[in-house]
Amino acid sequence: MVTRRIVLHPRTRAKLQRKSRACKDADTRVRYRIVLLSDQNWSGKRIAKASGCTPSTVSRTLSRWEFYGHAGLIDRREDNGQTKADGWHADTVAWILESSPQGFPIVVRRGRNRC
Repeated sequence: MVTRRIVLHPRTRAKLQRKSRACKDADTRVRYRIVLLSDQNWSGKRIAKASGCTPSTVSRTLSRWEFYGHAGLIDRREDNGQTKADGWHADTVAWILESSPQGFPIVVRRGRNRC
C-alpha cells in the first residue's frame, strides 16, 4: 500500500477537527479522522488499525479527499432508495421496548418438544 501524505492548512485542520467532533455519523467521523491522521504523517496501515477499518478504506478515503476535498468525506448514500424501516417500524419497536413481558400472552405449543 502506497502511503499518501496529506498536508492540511492549519485552518482546514481546525475545521476538520471541529466537524469530526460534532459529527453524529460514525462512518463520516472515521473519514474525518483518516484525513487528520494522514496529516500527522501516519501510515495507511497504522491509520486503519487505529480507526478500526481496512487499509482499502483509508486509501479510498484519501483518494476521495485528494479529488473532491471536503465534499469527498460526506456520505454519498442520500439517493440510495426508499428506506426499509419507516415510522411504523420505529413506533412498533418503541412499543415493544416500553412494554413489560407480562403484557404479552403466553403461547403454548402442543406436539413434539423441540428442545
